[in-house]
Amino acid sequence: MEIPQSNIGGLDKVPIINDEQRSFIFIGDSYQVGAFCGKEEFSWLDYLLLAHEDEMEKMYRNEISGYGFAKSEIKFINLLKEVDAIVDDKDSITDVVTICGYNDQNCLDYLYDGIKTYVEHIRATYPNARIWIFPVEWTTNENLERVKKVHEIVKGAADELGYIVCTDPEYVIMGDRICPDGIHPTVAGQIALGNAIAEALGLSRYVHSDEPANGLYT
Repeated sequence: MEIPQSNIGGLDKVPIINDEQRSFIFIGDSYQVGAFCGKEEFSWLDYLLLAHEDEMEKMYRNEISGYGFAKSEIKFINLLKEVDAIVDDKDSITDVVTICGYNDQNCLDYLYDGIKTYVEHIRATYPNARIWIFPVEWTTNENLERVKKVHEIVKGAADELGYIVCTDPEYVIMGDRICPDGIHPTVAGQIALGNAIAEALGLSRYVHSDEPANGLYT
């Protein structure tokens, strides 16, 4: 899937090395659970793994609907700490990937601090990991402006906090790719997200490359 060139910029070099040494942690919410119009289907991550899991030495995932960076006790950092407990070789983790965008809309005043705490925990726990945050969740309901603000805060803190942002929600989640609830992706939307995120992560395309993967924004 092609991502518009206008959404690429700001990041000079992100070495993408696709070999048996690349190990991932994926943290997410209902998008990663696979919520679909009131039921659960395959999520974007399930589709990504179907195509690319053989490129990963290790893969860990944790997702619960409703979670975010700043939402009281239901925070991404809690999901990550559950993963911490089962990762034996923390130095081997090369990529920590988090999808977000919708659930923090009512916690805007606490969002930056939540991201900062999360990123600092990753740095301390997984010292060799690239940190990817994907604010690609979207809506067509009355919460759109607050969701856009979430995206702005996530993108705005990237350079300071030192993580990689990939975002293109309007392109990926549109038309028949979003459910009638105006929040969750349809099957077509989940597939599109999986393709876009795989491309941004450099899976199958950027082997020992010093060039940034497509779709990056900082």
